[in-house]
Parts: sequence; structure tokens; C-alpha cells
Amino acid sequence: MNAEQMFSELGYKKCDECISPVYIKENDPFTWVNFCTTGVGISTQSGLGYEFVNYKLIKAINKQCEELGLK
Repeated sequence: MNAEQMFSELGYKKCDECISPVYIKENDPFTWVNFCTTGVGISTQSGLGYEFVNYKLIKAINKQCEELGLK
């Protein structure tokens, strides 16, 4: 399973217009995961401004880093 499929299972959709891989939570454009050469940005507007990062999301992030050659 590739990173895009893993994010899809978690309710994220890949942004086709973005230069670097960006996954946006379906029905919540303020929750996203953005990959660049220096790190990974995670944003959300829920609760106190952070999202609980479960192990499945961490696995998807690691898989995307691996696919980008960032590991």
C-alpha cells in the first residue's frame, strides 16, 4: 500500500494542484499534512489547535517520507 492509499483510508485527499505532497482532511480544509524537503507540517483548527496523531497517521507520514526519499 502506498502513502496516498494510507492517507485515503484515514479520510485525507491528496491535493493535485500542490507542488509538494499535501493531504487535506475531507470536509475539513483546515486539517492537512504538508511535506517539504525540510520537514512535515501538520495543521488543524479542531480543539486547541492540534490533532491527535495516531499510529496510522504516523505510518502514512513515514511511508510518504520513504517514497520521497527523505528517510
